[in-house]
Amino acid sequence: MAYAQVSLSGLSSPAGGSGKMAGILINADSMDRDSTNEVTQLEGNVQIVYQGQHIKADRAKVSMRSRKMELYGHVEIVTTKSTIGGQEIKLDYESNTGLIYNGFVQSGSVIFEGRLLEKVAEDEYFVSEADYTACTNCPGTWSFSGTSIRAEIGGYAYIKNSFLKVGGIPIFWFPYLVVPLKSDRQSGLLTPGLENSNSGGAAISLPYFWAISRSQDATFTVKNYSLRGLKALGEYRYVPNENSYGELNVGTIQDRVFSGESRVNTYRETEAKGTMLNRWFMRYNHYHELPEGYVQRTQLNMASDLEYPKDFWLETMNFGDSAMENRISVTKNTQNQ
Repeated sequence: MAYAQVSLSGLSSPAGGSGKMAGILINADSMDRDSTNEVTQLEGNVQIVYQGQHIKADRAKVSMRSRKMELYGHVEIVTTKSTIGGQEIKLDYESNTGLIYNGFVQSGSVIFEGRLLEKVAEDEYFVSEADYTACTNCPGTWSFSGTSIRAEIGGYAYIKNSFLKVGGIPIFWFPYLVVPLKSDRQSGLLTPGLENSNSGGAAISLPYFWAISRSQDATFTVKNYSLRGLKALGEYRYVPNENSYGELNVGTIQDRVFSGESRVNTYRETEAKGTMLNRWFMRYNHYHELPEGYVQRTQLNMASDLEYPKDFWLETMNFGDSAMENRISVTKNTQNQ
């Protein structure tokens, strides 16, 4: 596409073109500048580049005197850190603050949106009637809604009066919630999980990731079954060196369903039948390369009862095996043996 160069020092015709004024690169199908009031009107395929921001809109009004932009229709502002979108944005381009109407801000996989977003600083926003999600599928499987969100790109989002929504349906209420808006590995809530089974009923889980250090981390999960009850799960991972690793998984539940089934009550004392049972599992795998060519391996797989792998085979990872094996070994390989 060829662009016609127009004069920005006086009153220009409504012809399309591109130009530069006070460090702002502009391009549009139609431009009209009022030199008296220092206002430029842009129409059609508007593109503006200023201080690392690439701005697109259907229509725009740029005021050099007040250092403000009014952007309308399919507005998008792209920077190295984030993408801002909305139907209307009023921007103070010198202080990089403004108002975003019916819009969103996306940084990496994190998206928060609302009826009104106020850009109060370079990377800080205040959002009314807001939704937050890090779910990349569309529409998002889960999100947090709140009466307001104060968010800082590269920092955290602080959500008041928040509801966890799964498939758009409110599930849990939190009076106050803090979630990360960072791309680096860090502590914070992970994507909630949803599942269903005949024996356990509907289940929803909410995991929390703890970035302990560069070489170790952990995940703690609260999982609620509509029939079985509440389960606590933990997973710990570590890497002592570049060729060694380990992982520990544990879980426990007071299982309402299992306590009333004949497969367990047949073998219990009469007075114990039907009483709650604490079910648990522990799975541990360890591989460690030692000096002098030695390798230490550990494999532990334990459960409270032999029915546990049948009910929760994704946790013990051995459903169908003849036994739950436990092994500890130290080996050394040489050229001959």
